[in-house]
Amino acid sequence: MTTRGFHAFEHAACTQAALWDTEMVERDGGLVCAACGYAADSPPTGTLADCFDLKHRQWGLRADPHVWYELKERLADVPTPDDVEATLQAAFRDVTGLDLATDTREMVRLPELDHGGMSGGFVDLRWWRAKGIPLMVERATRGG
Repeated sequence: MTTRGFHAFEHAACTQAALWDTEMVERDGGLVCAACGYAADSPPTGTLADCFDLKHRQWGLRADPHVWYELKERLADVPTPDDVEATLQAAFRDVTGLDLATDTREMVRLPELDHGGMSGGFVDLRWWRAKGIPLMVERATRGG
């Protein structure tokens, strides 16, 4: 079974992952890269780098991948804290200046994240609340 839609992922280290037909597939109860065989459910590293071993291939808006990569740069070497979600929320706030817990807007334009395109610079707060942060928490806190 392939993982599409919300579950459309690729792993961060695959040299084949840039191809449109490369995706993670379910195999033996875990996610495996169809291109290189990387098992996404490999043992956790004990750092927040585990949040980023899978990345979405579908984003809310154009600035969302830029936020993702900035979060990865800031957090990859941080030991996994007890409250992963609070740590991610704080880092998101540091990167964007937006508080996901209190900001009720659906999307916000951040000119510093505008790299072109119709929705350039727009961060989809709905996506981060419903998919981005929950995925990262799940990846960081899975057993190993």
